[in-house]
Amino acid sequence: MFSGPPGDGVGTPARISPEPDRLLIIAAAEYRRVAYAELRAELSGNPSPRVVAFPDGSVDTFSRIRSPAGRLDSVTAFSDELADGKRSFHLEPETREAGGQAVNMAKQVHALGGDPELYGHLDDPLLADLPFPCVSMGEPAAVSVLELGDDGVLFAAESDAIQDWTAADVRTAMGGDFAPIRDADAACCGNIASFPALLDVFRSLAPTNGDGDGDGGALVLDPGDLTDVAAETIADYFSVLSDLDDRFEVVLSVNDLEADRLAEVIGGRSKSKSDSVERIRDEAAVSAVVYHGKERAVSATRDGTLTVPNCTVSTVERTTGAGDRFSGGLTFGRASGWDWGPTLALANVCTSRYVETATTVDAEAVLSEAWTK
Repeated sequence: MFSGPPGDGVGTPARISPEPDRLLIIAAAEYRRVAYAELRAELSGNPSPRVVAFPDGSVDTFSRIRSPAGRLDSVTAFSDELADGKRSFHLEPETREAGGQAVNMAKQVHALGGDPELYGHLDDPLLADLPFPCVSMGEPAAVSVLELGDDGVLFAAESDAIQDWTAADVRTAMGGDFAPIRDADAACCGNIASFPALLDVFRSLAPTNGDGDGDGGALVLDPGDLTDVAAETIADYFSVLSDLDDRFEVVLSVNDLEADRLAEVIGGRSKSKSDSVERIRDEAAVSAVVYHGKERAVSATRDGTLTVPNCTVSTVERTTGAGDRFSGGLTFGRASGWDWGPTLALANVCTSRYVETATTVDAEAVLSEAWTK
């Protein structure tokens, strides 16, 4: 077990003199080496945790956009064209893929050697041949992603089945109760804006009258876009997740925008990302809040805050879906009983490889490549 590099968790240790600065850099580099070495050692044991993923699903169409002046490779370039009065663009569809947070997390768990079960919205031929057990609760969302260089703009049309989804639907899909979630090594879910009934699912899973026995596995919630989620709703989630933590190891997995929104709800952003995630964890009273960014992953737990530097990305192929791969790797690590260091290292590898190649990294690639560069 290691405690992490010195500093505030965001790569900006206090400046005292050049020599201490140099020693801090060396310590951080060594810590990074240890985290990824522990990841390799843990994954070499071929863990195969059972993971349940739910409740979404989508058919994702990825396209590039071209104006008369040529292909647009940034959000800024697109907005500049609009500001200049351009209203006609040529859409260049490139690929259609099975998507959705639960689908992507399940795909990542499976690629690493895990044993996922997916309960989602999968009634489409593109979602019919996923290589693990699946149960569908209706038609998926239709998602269009405009890829603009290092970024993307997403447009989603929810199906009627998604708009009408209730806790009873997933209970029925799971055989009449939530036993698959309770019996799994971990569960992962997301997208609270599109699936408000997740709050009812969590209420059903939470122990009552303080009778939680803590025998559940990890439950990883990637909340998704929180822009239109009211502060009162977020407060309701915090309350329910705190109760749920008596039975499961509840982990919130958030990106920059999601962390900032949660920090805003509890009273404003802190001076550093590590401070923000610590405050969010304290307010939510859950086992962990994990932040994933371009440069590092940070976990805030009851035992303290841990930072693992991210992998180097040589080029950006796709960003949409990368956070889902992070949460999939995070779920796999905690479901396998790993410490936070190798778990964050694995999650970093999963998201970085996806950004660089638009493919889901498998266990063989994790073991064969040098991730400390």
